[in-house]
Amino acid sequence: MNIKPTDEQVKELWEWCGAKFGLVSSGGAWTTGKGFTFPDGSQYYFQELLNFKDVRILGLLFKYAVPRLVKSHELRIVTESTGSYIVGLFFRPNSDAPVLESSRMDKDIALALFWATSEVMQND
Repeated sequence: MNIKPTDEQVKELWEWCGAKFGLVSSGGAWTTGKGFTFPDGSQYYFQELLNFKDVRILGLLFKYAVPRLVKSHELRIVTESTGSYIVGLFFRPNSDAPVLESSRMDKDIALALFWATSEVMQND
């Protein structure tokens, strides 16, 4: 798949995760720019958060998106023999059997998790 999200979709995701958009100074840089401050106080320039190949983005997704998702969903990640990842999010209504709400496949696990999370956000 490997479709990149728009700037607005990325902004919506991080705000859904509790990050605040505004001026930041990331990595001890002397300059400020637009970006996000996360609940733990860490700051990232917006441009840094657009690179889903950066392992830090996957870390942020697991730190902030996954805990919110697993409150109501079961997360399953499968690695295909082709090298792609399938991320499935199963909604758990009460104690009933989980129902697949979102499933995305991508060669980049961060993008697969982003798109699966994005679908759940739309129904939130």
